[in-house]
Parts: sequence; C-alpha cells; structure tokens
Amino acid sequence: MDRDMVNCLHYIYQWGEITVAQLDENNPRRRLFWCLGDTRQPLGSRNILCEDPDSHPLTVAPGVYDLLDMVENQLRTMPRPDYAFGYPLSAPIRPVHGELLN
Repeated sequence: MDRDMVNCLHYIYQWGEITVAQLDENNPRRRLFWCLGDTRQPLGSRNILCEDPDSHPLTVAPGVYDLLDMVENQLRTMPRPDYAFGYPLSAPIRPVHGELLN
C-alpha cells in the first residue's frame, strides 16, 4: 500500500470522510497535498473505500473501519519506542503462538 493510500485512510479515520475533490489531482486548490491520481482507484477497487451516492463523500467500508480500530487499539498497547529491544528486558518472555513456556 502506497504512503498516499495510508495517509488517505488515516485522514478518514480521523475525520470520518473525505471528498472526491480532496483526492482529485486535477483540482489543486482542494486536493490534499499528499494525494495523487493513484490514491482513489486502488482503495475503491479493493472495497476499502465506499462512496455515498447521495452526498458523494468517501468513507472507509465498515469492516475495514473495524480492522483499523483493532489495529489502532493494538498499537496503543505496544511498548514505547525508546526500548532498545522493542520491549523492556525485564518483561516476561513472550511465547510463540501456541507454545507454552516453563
């Protein structure tokens, strides 16, 4: 996924929707600076974005929003980035999925 697509999802997650004009590279006065012509089509073709036929804002598909919300909650509980090894060395060793530690 390109960085502009990630930024688009981030914007929608924060603000709830995005307009077609904000993604239109031929409309530089309204376009978000990080959006290019290849932002909307890949997200739409994979059913990540949905368009409201009445008012035309673009939103994230409900299942995708649920996934983004789960990822966001998981990222909030990750160790701080200042740990040299990604987690404190005093923390218990994490088992591999399905493995039991003695």
